[in-house]
Amino acid sequence: MSHSFAISGIHLGEHSFSPENLLQELKARGGDKLSFITIRTRDEQVPAEYFYEWARYFREHQIYFMFLYTQQHAPKGKPSQFTPEVIAKINEIAGPYFIGDQLGETGSLYLAKPKGYLGETMPQDRRDMQHARDTYVDIFSRMVKLDHDLGIQYAVPVEATAAIKYTFDGGCDIALLEMMPGDPEFLVSLTRGCSIANNCRLWGTYIAHEWYGGLRNDDPLKYRRLPVAYNYAYLSGSHIVCLESGDEAIESFGDRYEHDHPFCEAYQKAVTDYEHLIRTCPRPAEEPLAKVAFVHGNLDGYTGWEGNDLWCQHDREEWGMGTPEYSWRILDEVFRSRSWTDVAAYGETDLSASPAYGLYDVIPGDCSFEALSRYDYVIFTGWHTMTPEIYENLRRYVENGGHLLITAAHMSTNPARGGAYTPVLDGQWADFIGADLVGKQRINSGVKFTRDSAIPGVLYPIIKNRVCDPLSGAGFADYGAFRLTTARPVAVFHDSFDAYPDDAIPAVLENTYGKGTVTMLTS
Repeated sequence: MSHSFAISGIHLGEHSFSPENLLQELKARGGDKLSFITIRTRDEQVPAEYFYEWARYFREHQIYFMFLYTQQHAPKGKPSQFTPEVIAKINEIAGPYFIGDQLGETGSLYLAKPKGYLGETMPQDRRDMQHARDTYVDIFSRMVKLDHDLGIQYAVPVEATAAIKYTFDGGCDIALLEMMPGDPEFLVSLTRGCSIANNCRLWGTYIAHEWYGGLRNDDPLKYRRLPVAYNYAYLSGSHIVCLESGDEAIESFGDRYEHDHPFCEAYQKAVTDYEHLIRTCPRPAEEPLAKVAFVHGNLDGYTGWEGNDLWCQHDREEWGMGTPEYSWRILDEVFRSRSWTDVAAYGETDLSASPAYGLYDVIPGDCSFEALSRYDYVIFTGWHTMTPEIYENLRRYVENGGHLLITAAHMSTNPARGGAYTPVLDGQWADFIGADLVGKQRINSGVKFTRDSAIPGVLYPIIKNRVCDPLSGAGFADYGAFRLTTARPVAVFHDSFDAYPDDAIPAVLENTYGKGTVTMLTS
């Protein structure tokens, strides 16, 4: 399978599951003309003969297939629907058309589930972000091991949250994003970025549009969002696209529509149109080129979805969503125009609401130097727990020509929510950042920019005589106090219309290091 590999199809078993009638249902829904099928089993044992019958059919018709919930809804008293003997026979019959086993929405259970939601969730006594992450990775890795021990080549999470990043830590082989429960622009970028960073050749999207494309099934916009979701998956490089439901019938939000209703026909058309697209317009063999990466930091618990409490740690205020998670709102700026009245809209800032320069990736904070080096710009946001190893990767990245944007907050090694600030290398960063951290200060002030960046083409709203209103006052916050060596302030704190003094406190530092540049917000 190459990067140009593209398949699409439907999910059998969302509203009902009848093994003896599965192939008849497949044909009735046009699945025999598609290139991919997901089969969702239930907690009753499927006779092995059906698995072999399906495998023969799919190979004969060149249809790729996976199973779903074979572990989470296994027959009573068994760890899985499968045995090694059954999987060996399926592999023998189907060959490459049997892709693997989907592990359903584990991150939703352990990372994002609101209090009071049904079912299993994360234990409520996790010490810190590291403890929570390790618990999840341990749970998920045991599921992957079971699939691999059975002889299943690919363990495939179908995941609605940013926990996709941690499924790779748990050994997943291919990641599928459930598109629409969360922010698809962020989560598609994260799925692609994490797949690239983990040298995974394939990734996909699982479109759960009936439940998450809109709350009212009679909302006309719901049926316009559906082809947009397909087209976004195509342009983003998704290799596998599957519709969860809606084409056979709609059974959600108290509604019931049969397969011949115009709403269901809209789902059917989206499926067949996309299959036609990938067959007639094959994509290039390479992934879409993204030159900017945002970093989903080491131990970040932001889900890209709902969830009031990180890692499902309820009734503990320090675990509630806070400043690190809200900082992901920076992505709201990426594809949107700026107000024409905003004096900080500077240089070539897009004011037209036209598309931005291109896609971005979201990559793991602990990815390799080689993965970082794919990008011209790497931007930290959200939570990040720094380690000496990550610090060294970032240093090498900038030294070799990369441009890094990071904040002092991202330099702490403490994984505890609300814990003390513990700077990596004791704040001795002059060799890289061009400044050493010498203390902390509480400031409530606006800022003024002092000079343009050393990065060609990066302009700031500087005033030559320093006389102007300050920008971006935002209330009291903690900032680092620095002793500068080679770093230059590109913004300083100042609250007067008059000129700022030469010794004004830095708000943003920039340091040229090797062939690249590191920019640090002192917050």
